[in-house]
Amino acid sequence: MKKFSLLLALVASACVSFAQDTLQIEIGESSKVIVTSKTRSDLLKLQHYDFNKIIRRAIEELDSNAKDKQSWILFSADFEDEGVRIFRREREEDKNEEQKSQNKIVSSKWLIDLGLNNYLEKNVGFPEKNNAPYRLQTFNSVYLGIGKVWYFKFGKNSPFSFKTGLMLDWYNFRFVPQNYIVADNNGIFWKNYLDDFGKPIQKSKLVVSYLQIPLMLKAKFYIGDTPIRLGVGGYAGLRVGGRTKINLNNGEKIKERDSYYLNNFRYGLEGNLGIGELTLFCKYDLNSLFSVQNPHLNVLSFGIRL
Repeated sequence: MKKFSLLLALVASACVSFAQDTLQIEIGESSKVIVTSKTRSDLLKLQHYDFNKIIRRAIEELDSNAKDKQSWILFSADFEDEGVRIFRREREEDKNEEQKSQNKIVSSKWLIDLGLNNYLEKNVGFPEKNNAPYRLQTFNSVYLGIGKVWYFKFGKNSPFSFKTGLMLDWYNFRFVPQNYIVADNNGIFWKNYLDDFGKPIQKSKLVVSYLQIPLMLKAKFYIGDTPIRLGVGGYAGLRVGGRTKINLNNGEKIKERDSYYLNNFRYGLEGNLGIGELTLFCKYDLNSLFSVQNPHLNVLSFGIRL
C-alpha cells in the first residue's frame, strides 16, 4: 500500500506537467483507480493525502455494509475521510433490476397481515363501555390475513396504482373469561360457563374466516431516501367458516362448528400507511358481524403488514 501511495503521488505530479485532468491507474488484471480533476491545483493536492488510510477505511465500510460480499469491488460506501468524499455506486445489475421493478405496469406480491380485533356496537361504541357479555379481550383477539395482490400502475413513472387480489382472513374473537356464545332458534346469546356447568374455563373464542377481495388506490413517494406508501379503499368478502372453541381449566377442549347467525358477506373500508419497510393497516366493516339485529357489531382490525 505504501508503494501504491507513492506511485499515485508520482503519477499525479507527472500528469500536472502534461496538463491532464484524469488519472487512471491499473492494479492487477481487474482493478483500477480513476481520479478526475478540473484544475491542476487539485491534482497537486493528491500528494498530501494518506491514500492508505482512505482505501483501508473504504474497505472497512464496504465489509460492514455490503449485502453481497462478492460485489464489494463494484461499489463503495458514502462517507468522508481525509477531506475526500467517496460516493456509493450500486452494482449495475442491482440498479437494472430495481429500475425494471419500478417501471413495471403490473406487479404482484404475497402479503401477510397480522393484527388485533375488536368491534364497535351501534350507538354504543366498544362493548366494554356497557360491560356487555360479548365484550372482548382485544390483545388476545388475533387477526391473520394471507394472500396475493396485484398492483396496476397508472403509467410507468406514475406514483399511483390500483391494488386488488385475493386474501384469506381469520378473525379470532376472544371473549372475557367464563363467557361463551350460544345460538338457538331465537338468536344468539352469551352465557356464563361456570354458572351453567360449574366448571371454570381458561378461554372462549369465536373464529370466523373469510375469502376477501381488496380494492384500493395506492400512492408511493419519497421523503429524502425514505419511501412513503399510502393506500385507501375497501374490501368485500365471503364467509367460508365459523366455529367456537372453549378450553377448560382441566385441559379439555370443546369445539363446535355453526353459522352462529354470522353474516355470509362482509364489506368495509381499509387504510394503509407504509414508512420504509414498515406498513400499518386498519380495516373497518361497514356491515354487522351478525345477521340478527341485536347485537349490531362492526368489526375493527388493525396491525402490521409483513
